[in-house]
Amino acid sequence: MSPVAFTIGDSLPPAAINARRIELSFPLVVDGNAIFPSSEEQRRELTSIFPTTQSAWIGSPYLVIQVQELPPPPWPLSIGRIPLHLSTEDDANGTIDRGDQGRSRTAALPQYNLRNDALHILPIFTDIVDYFKSKHVVVHDIFHFPGFFRLTVADDTNLDTLPWRISNQAAFYKLRSQEQDPDASALRVQQPSGVLRDNTNYLANHIGLLRPGVIVSSSLSDGSWSSTTLGILVVDRSETPFITVADHGFNDDGEVWHPDPSGTLIGKIMHRFPDSDIALVQLEKNIKFDNKTFGNVDNPDGTILSRIATKSLLFDNIDMDNLFLGYCVGQILAPGVRVEGSGLMIQHYWIIMDASSDQGPMDGSCGSAILNDDGEVVGFFRFKKQGSRDCYAVSSEMLVKAGYQIPMPQVQTDAK
Repeated sequence: MSPVAFTIGDSLPPAAINARRIELSFPLVVDGNAIFPSSEEQRRELTSIFPTTQSAWIGSPYLVIQVQELPPPPWPLSIGRIPLHLSTEDDANGTIDRGDQGRSRTAALPQYNLRNDALHILPIFTDIVDYFKSKHVVVHDIFHFPGFFRLTVADDTNLDTLPWRISNQAAFYKLRSQEQDPDASALRVQQPSGVLRDNTNYLANHIGLLRPGVIVSSSLSDGSWSSTTLGILVVDRSETPFITVADHGFNDDGEVWHPDPSGTLIGKIMHRFPDSDIALVQLEKNIKFDNKTFGNVDNPDGTILSRIATKSLLFDNIDMDNLFLGYCVGQILAPGVRVEGSGLMIQHYWIIMDASSDQGPMDGSCGSAILNDDGEVVGFFRFKKQGSRDCYAVSSEMLVKAGYQIPMPQVQTDAK
C-alpha cells in the first residue's frame, strides 16, 4: 500500500488510518533526524489523525500519540516516516527496551557531538569498542538510536562503572543473558505447523527462473532440512556471478536446493563471510536468475535492484518480500555493530517490520533482501525478536567492501 498523504483539514477515513504509512504536509524527519512540528498549524494536523488524540511527542525512536481510546487495529506503521506508537498512557516512550543507563558520571568520547551530526556514526563504533576494551568491558553489540546508545555487555559487568553518556548521547545497557541471541543455534530448523508459504518450484513451471525471495533449502540431513530465503545476484571484480544466502541455513556440503531437497540443486556455497551469516553461492549450469523482486500491491511490476546501499539513515523506509511472508514494509531504527569473539565488527541495522502483520517476519525469512525506496539493497534479514516487531538485519555494505556489486545494467543472468 502506497503512503497516504494527509493535509490540514482532511478527515482520514478508517481505510487511510489503517494505511501502513501516512505522510504529512510537512517533514518529521530531515537527514535522519526527527523534528517535532514547531507551528500550531502543523501540530493540529498531526493530532487530527486519530479522533481521540490528547497529545503527541517524540519518544525516541517513536512518534508517540496519546489517545483517550485506541482505534481498532491495524494501525499505521509510521507517520511522517517516524514509527508510530499509540498509547493511552501519558508517559509512553515506545516499545524499545533501552535497558539501564550507566551509573558512572563519566562521559565517554566527548569529542564527538552526535547531537549535531548523526550521519557519521559508523566510524565512531570502532572508537567506542576500543574505549570499553581499555576499561576491560566486553561489548557484544552497539546500536545508536536518535539521542541514545544501547549496548549489550557481558553478564559480569558492573553497571556502576559504565559511562552514563557516550559522544554527548545517553548510554543504556543490557546484559548478554537478558537479550535474545540471533545466532544460528537459536533459530528454528523447521517451520512451525500451520504456517502457509509458497513452496512452488519456480524452475519446474513455465516461469523457469529464480528471483530474490524464493525459498531455498539445505541438503537432507538425518531426515530434515533447513529452509531460508534466496538473496540477490552480485558479481565480483572479474564479473563472476554469485547469489547471496543465509549461511546458517546450509550444511557443510554447501548444497543449495530449491525449494527443498526433493526439488532442484541450484548451486553450492563457494564463499562464507565469517560471523555475518552471509554466504555466496555459485549457480549450477543453465540456472536463470532475475535480479528483480516479485510484484506486490504497491508495485505490481516488482523492483529491479539498482545497487547496494552505502549510506542509510535513521527512519529510512524499507521493504522485504519473500515466499514465507509475502510483502512487508518497515523502518530503520538504528545503525549498529555486533562484536564477535574475535573482535570482528559486523555492521547491522535495528529495524521494525510491518505493523499490520500478525505473524511478522519468520525465521525462514533469513537471507531475504531488504530494500529502500530507491531499490537499493540495505541489508539481509537475520533475526526477529520474539513477541516484538524488532528485528536485526546484517548490512550489505560488507559486500561492497569485499569487491562485490550488483551488475549494471542487469535484469537476468544465466549460469553457464
